[in-house]
Amino acid sequence: MDDRWVASSVARRVFDTREKIGKTQNVAITLPAGTHAVTVTAAEPASVGFVTAYPATDASVCGPPPNASLINVRPGGAAAKMMFVDPSRALCLHASSPTQLIVDTL
Repeated sequence: MDDRWVASSVARRVFDTREKIGKTQNVAITLPAGTHAVTVTAAEPASVGFVTAYPATDASVCGPPPNASLINVRPGGAAAKMMFVDPSRALCLHASSPTQLIVDTL
């Protein structure tokens, strides 16, 4: 291993609908203190669609989703994207159709 490489943080799974909830469309996730980036993964969508991620308006209350897509999905597939987050707010996820949602901190 190269001595110059240093990990800046340890990735940690903070949310996974496959464990209890199952496929969902809307969720607010309180992130661990100091979280500045996450990877959002969408898996097993019910139909072609998208997932949007945005900050909560107040505490863990999600307002209407913006007209933007973080991830485009299709049945039988999975897709992931990294994004920076506001560490002082909860993260809201909206899927256009029921989808398994996974969030890992970076």
